[in-house]
Amino acid sequence: MREIKFRVWDWVEKQMCPVIVADFQNPQARVFCRLPKSGTQGIFSADLMQYTGVKDKNGVEIYEGDILLDDFAEEYYIVKFFDGAFIAECDGVIYDLADVALITAVVGNIYENPELVEESGK
Repeated sequence: MREIKFRVWDWVEKQMCPVIVADFQNPQARVFCRLPKSGTQGIFSADLMQYTGVKDKNGVEIYEGDILLDDFAEEYYIVKFFDGAFIAECDGVIYDLADVALITAVVGNIYENPELVEESGK
């Protein structure tokens, strides 16, 4: 069974935060997180990014919103949740994430590295 984990982007501190507890009562989840840089804890509304259950070629966990790089083909893929599954999208083409993960590495995410989104052709 796949491990269920989430993270959120903290717009104020500009850092990714692992979610400790989430409340799914509203369309936008309220989460409890410990901020990595300061160690402080807080509750706020955020867009969740879910762990896909897949790791890249280096063993790094892949989350929704991550950007993957295929060094050989010099192509970037964005990880998305689409039609009930996690996929990797490159230049508008959808690929199975598990297949792409075997040949790619996580190089960033859509929040910390928006310039890579441009290079992916989106």
